[in-house]
Amino acid sequence: MATQHFLPLALLSLVIGSLANLYFWLGADRPLVGPWLLKQFYVNYIDFGFAKRALVGTLLYPAFSAPVVDASTGAAIATGLSLAIFAMLILLFDRLHARPLRTEVAGLGACVLAALLLSPAGLMEIAHDIGRYDALNIALLLVAVALVLHGRPRLAGLVFGIAGLVHEAVFFYGAGPLAVALFAKRARPVDMLACLSPGALALGAVGLWGNLDPAQLALLDARPGSGTTVWSRGVIEVPIALKPYEQAALAFYTLAPFVLLFAVLRHNRASLWRYFLPPAATLLLFPLGFDYFRWASLGLFAVALTLLTGAARLGWRLPPVSPMLVATFLLYCLPLGPLGTAHPLPFLELIWLHFTGWGQ
Repeated sequence: MATQHFLPLALLSLVIGSLANLYFWLGADRPLVGPWLLKQFYVNYIDFGFAKRALVGTLLYPAFSAPVVDASTGAAIATGLSLAIFAMLILLFDRLHARPLRTEVAGLGACVLAALLLSPAGLMEIAHDIGRYDALNIALLLVAVALVLHGRPRLAGLVFGIAGLVHEAVFFYGAGPLAVALFAKRARPVDMLACLSPGALALGAVGLWGNLDPAQLALLDARPGSGTTVWSRGVIEVPIALKPYEQAALAFYTLAPFVLLFAVLRHNRASLWRYFLPPAATLLLFPLGFDYFRWASLGLFAVALTLLTGAARLGWRLPPVSPMLVATFLLYCLPLGPLGTAHPLPFLELIWLHFTGWGQ
C-alpha cells in the first residue's frame, strides 16, 4: 500500500497535518503561514547583508521588496510557495523511493514509507509547519542523496551547501544520510570531504556572521510578521519546561526511529559507527533550540533516508518480527495528527479544547 499508492496517501497526510492550521485560518485567527514564519521570508542578503536563513528571501526579493508587501499578501505568497514545495517533496519521495520499490519486495522500504505517511512525525508534521524551510531542505537533501548514489558527490555537496544557507539546521539531520550514502558507495575520502564540507562551511558562516546588528533588527522588525530573536540569539537557547506526559511523548517519538535503525543494523550485521552515528547527529539539535518535537520529526527523516538507502543499495532487510518491535512500530505510526513543534500533538489538543470544551 505504501509503495503502490504513495502519492495519494502522501496528499492525505499533508491534508491531515494542515487541519489545525485550516481551523484557525477559517476562524480568521491567523493566516496559514503564521506571523513568526512569515518574518523569515523578508530576510535577504540585499537589505540585511549576510544573515542566517536569507537565501529564500533573496530569491523572492522581487515579490517581497519595497513597497513592503503587507502581511496578507506576504502570507499568500508564502503559502503558495509552501504548497509547491510540498508537491515537490512528495514527488521526489515517490520518484526516488516509492516507485522503485513497486518492482521489488518492499519489506523494509515499505515500512519506512508507511511511517512517513502515518506517523505524527512524518509528512503530517511537515504540513503542520507550513511556511517553515524544513520541507524545502528535506527536498534538497533527497536530491543530494540521489546525486551521491549516482556518483556525483561534489554536486551533492553544492546542493548541501545551498540547503545550509536555506536553514542551518539541515547540517545536523542531513549530514548523516549523506554520509551513509557515501559509505554505501564506498566513496573516496576526498569525495566525502567535497560532499560534506559545503554544509559545514555554511553552518560555520551562519554561526559566526548570521546574526543581525541592532539597526538591521529594527529594519526587520518593521516588516510584517512577528519575532526577530532568531537573528540575534546565541548558539544555545534556554530550555523550556515540559510536562511529564510531554517528556514521555518526546522520548518515544525521538528514540523509536533509532530503535528500529539499531535493530535493522544488528540484523544485517552493518557497521554501527558508519550507519547509526551519522543520523544520530540529529540529537545535537536538542540543546540548540526548544523546538523539541520538530527535532524528533527531523530525526525520523534522517533515519528514514538512512534505511531507504540501506534497503536499496546494501540489501538491508527487516529484523525478525518480535512483539516489542511490532508494538513500537504500530504505536509510532498511529495517525494522531502532526507531532508539533515545542509541544506535542496540537491536533489532539485542538479536539480536546475546542470540540469537547474539556480542560477550559
